Amino acid sequence: MTIRKGVALALAVIGCAFVVGLLPFGQGGIPMRTLLMGVLSGFCYALYSIFSKPITKRYSALTITTYTFFYTSIFMLFTSDILKKTNQFQHGDVWVSAVLLALVATVGGFLFYTSGLKHLEASKASILATIEPIVAVLTGVLFLGEHLRGWQLLGIGLVLYSAILVAGKDSKGKKAVNIQAYKIH
Repeated sequence: MTIRKGVALALAVIGCAFVVGLLPFGQGGIPMRTLLMGVLSGFCYALYSIFSKPITKRYSALTITTYTFFYTSIFMLFTSDILKKTNQFQHGDVWVSAVLLALVATVGGFLFYTSGLKHLEASKASILATIEPIVAVLTGVLFLGEHLRGWQLLGIGLVLYSAILVAGKDSKGKKAVNIQAYKIH
């Protein structure tokens, strides 16, 4: 953990809080259960990064994603009530939505993320992934008629700046320190 990553992480979290309306002044009124599910979701997503990073050296992103979704599907069959709702799949629009959600939003997203893990530290990849709420808000504005508020723009700016911070190159002095540390060991 570097100071740069710490600042980027703090800006990303604060920016996301503005984007979703948690800040300022708790405008978003998030129920405790929802907040807890969000924190647990983030924790599990972080574990995906931690567990997937080492195996990206041995397996392709497609292989990792295939196994991830295979085991996830088995888990979901036992923990959800999808088998009780099979009658919903009689409608064509449900199939179109399900396939698009599965292939584009889920598998596509995980393939790109897992591919990125091969070239980035897990911490940097996670901070860069905080752009997701921005895409969600802008999609809501463009396609669902939602309104963008001033603090959401501030949040978008903070998240984008955190991504620039984490993606930017380290200073020459920092590289020199790392090289010296490497030579000593």
